[in-house]
Order: sequence, then structure tokens, then C-alpha cells
Amino acid sequence: MNRITLYINPRQKKADNTYSVYVSTVVDGRPVRFKTGVSTRFENIDLSRGFIKGTSKESKDKNLIINNCKARLNEIFVRYRLRFSTLTPELLRREYENYTMNFLFFDYALKKLNENKADYAIGTYKRHLSALRKIKTFSPELQLRDITETTVMELIRWCRVTCKNKASSTLGTLKPLKKYFYIARKEGLVSGNPFEPVRLQPNIAVREYLSPVELQKCIALYKANTLPGHLQNVLQYFLFSCLTGLRYSDIKVFSRANIVGNTIVVQMIKTKNETGKTVKIPITQGARELIRDANARTGAPVFHVISDQKTNLFLKDIMKKVGIDKRISFHCARHTFATNFLISNGEKIATLQELLGHSKIEQTRIYAHVVYESVEDAMQFFNGVWG
Repeated sequence: MNRITLYINPRQKKADNTYSVYVSTVVDGRPVRFKTGVSTRFENIDLSRGFIKGTSKESKDKNLIINNCKARLNEIFVRYRLRFSTLTPELLRREYENYTMNFLFFDYALKKLNENKADYAIGTYKRHLSALRKIKTFSPELQLRDITETTVMELIRWCRVTCKNKASSTLGTLKPLKKYFYIARKEGLVSGNPFEPVRLQPNIAVREYLSPVELQKCIALYKANTLPGHLQNVLQYFLFSCLTGLRYSDIKVFSRANIVGNTIVVQMIKTKNETGKTVKIPITQGARELIRDANARTGAPVFHVISDQKTNLFLKDIMKKVGIDKRISFHCARHTFATNFLISNGEKIATLQELLGHSKIEQTRIYAHVVYESVEDAMQFFNGVWG
């Protein structure tokens, strides 16, 4: 078995006082070394044991890259040994440099997706899986090393022309491709950034929401308590989402343990592994009354949340009863919270970002666009006055 060690050239100190880290082995009596792409200070590396010292994320990432480089060399050694083939330093260099040719993108991405399945919400996992299958249909033999700017542009064209996808759906296919390519790059399997020149803007979707007047109609219907029990129940947690901005997945598991004083404290299920942020939402009077009305037993979720399909079906019946002619699904409650918040507090988009748990302000700005449209429509009145 060929021994693999780490190597640093003490004469090649960089301006930032770090050294390039190499993986080193011996083939046919000659040393062969490969750059790992990792740099570190001399005192931070344990050459005898072959790793970067420390428990920080940076140290862990560097050790992950180093271990992948070692695994790459070991795989080549095993492959040649099983074939009873002679490996020379020249052959090892060529095999090492072309190592990614053995990685089909779909196989690699699927492996990474399943390794981290527990970190994804069910819906996110399914969307990634669907996108990966779609990419495999586009190019069954797509290899990691084949993902170039040209490949990305061809995939975009295939989605738009062959699949007749809109920009938003095409973007949904590209995101997993980009994500798993970046993971492979982080592991040292590929290099470059074929997505940098790609500019694909998603369609600005029509985000239905309830206006303040429509929301008041729904609240009045809830307070009247004249609905059948199953509809009253759905309206209860729908309104709670309208008043807090919580998603269906978060309300489903919402309990009294999430209430700290006058604040709701949750780590949103969809984004907990992306942002690591805890969201804190002040409890308004309406939200407090909805919690009280639910009368949940200790330790149980506050609301009796049924499946999202039935929830959306029952919401259609509820909207008919208040005369709201909009395609309202449960997620529209979150849009209602966000849009009405900005209507009342237009300059506080950063605050809304925190309340919604968005990792990027761009995710929140879409609501500013909706509010602007409503203001623009209102201004048409003055066009009519002028005649």
C-alpha cells in the first residue's frame, strides 16, 4: 500500500505567512506531489498525522479537501493494483488530473443530496431530486468536468425550448446544478465558475395576498364562529400565518414552547440549515387570541393542522363565503403578512427580512415590488381626475 503524507516546502512562504499544502507519495522510488489548493500557517499543520489543526469551519473545510485528495490517490492505487497494471509517476499525475472523468454529475449530486437528506425540508428534497432527474434527461452522461459555461447555456435553452419552461422553472433546474457543482469545487474535484456569466432572471410571479380590507373580512368571519368546524379550524391557523408570517411547516409544529414572554421564537424549518437564524416575532393581540382559542394541551402543537392539500381546498370554500375572488392558497398568508407589513411600514424592509427569516434581502424585495404595484394602481385615480 502506497503511503500518502502531507508536504510543505519551507522555502515557499507566501506574503500572508502561509504555505501551500501538498499530498505526497512515492511511486517507483520517486516522490510525487500534488497541490491540494489548501494553504495554512506552518504551526497550524500536523505533518506527521496529516491534517490541519483546529475545530473551526475553515479548518474542517481544509481537512475535507485534503482527505478528498488522499482518497483520490488511494482510488487510483487500488484501481491499478486490481488490474495488475504498473503505475508510474507520469501515469499517476495524468490519472490524478483526470480524476473527475470518473464522476457522473447525477451520481455525485444524488449521493450528496441523500447524505444531507436530514437537513432538507421534504419539499426542498423533492424539488432537488426532480431537478437532478431533469438534468439527467438533458444529458444522461454529464460528467462533473463537462459542466462549462456552454453546458449551462445549452441546459437553459433545452429547458426553455424543449421543455417550454418559464424563467422561474428554468432557474429551479439550474439551482441544484449550481449547488452541487460548488460542493464538488469545494472538495477539489472541479475548478472555475461556469455560472458566473449566466444571468437568468426569474419571472416576477403574481403573489396573491389579502388586502387589509379582505383580511378584516376573514377575521370577522372567524369571530362570528358560524363556519363548520373543519373550515373554522383551517381559518384559525391561516389567520395565525397572516398575523405572524410563519410558513405551513412551522405552524404545523408550533407549540407553546415557542412562546417566550410576548415573543414567538422559532427556527424556521425550511431555512434552519441555510441561515441558522432564530426568528423572533412579537405576538400581536390577534395572534394571542388565536393561540388561546386553539386551547391545545401542554406539549402538543397549538393548532390542529391538516394536510396542505385539504387546507388549500378548504380555503377556497372560505374565500367564497367572504366574497374574495382570488386564488388563495395557504402560502398566501405569508404573502399577506409581508405585503401588509410593507404597506404600513414601507421603509422597514430589513425588519421584514428578519421577521420572515430570509437569508438574502433580495428574497424580501419581491414584496416591495408588489406594494409598488398596488401604489401604482392607486395613483391611476389622479389620471382619471385630470381627464
